[in-house]
Amino acid sequence: FALSALIMTAESEFDDRLFEPMMLNRFTELDRNHDGTIDPKEEGMIFKDGWDINKDGKITKAEFLQKAKEEYYA
Repeated sequence: FALSALIMTAESEFDDRLFEPMMLNRFTELDRNHDGTIDPKEEGMIFKDGWDINKDGKITKAEFLQKAKEEYYA
């Protein structure tokens, strides 16, 4: 039991350390025109899921990270 708890803690810390860099990498992949935002032409599906928090028609890195954290840590 103690070993499995230790492993789970280590995995959790590992995931937490890598979460933001992984999400920023994914943001870069989705930002196909490399303008620093994701628009509906690049990835329309996440707009339907509410990732455009301020509803201005584009998703910034900050919005992407905020929504990713909400989804991941929910």
